Amino acid sequence: DAQLAQLTTTLTLSADQQAKIKPILAAEAKKIADLRAATPADPDMRTKMTAIRTDDHAAIKALLTADQATKYDAMPAGGGGRRGGGGGAPPAPPQ
Repeated sequence: DAQLAQLTTTLTLSADQQAKIKPILAAEAKKIADLRAATPADPDMRTKMTAIRTDDHAAIKALLTADQATKYDAMPAGGGGRRGGGGGAPPAPPQ
């Protein structure tokens, strides 16, 4: 519900959009929890979790207006948009 609240605030979701996005977020959380419980030492877990999140990101984005979708893509990991790290240069080593 916290993620839905953040999306609602950031993207100004309508009540209809909230009603459609809430079950997507709930299903994503369940899939990830089930994956963690079933295979805690699975070396492919990160790949599987990324696939789940990518699918759900696309499902949510399909419910948004063009302006909302642009904002959603710009959101940091955890709230939508690009998930996971990566990109940019590594931090400089200490002097």
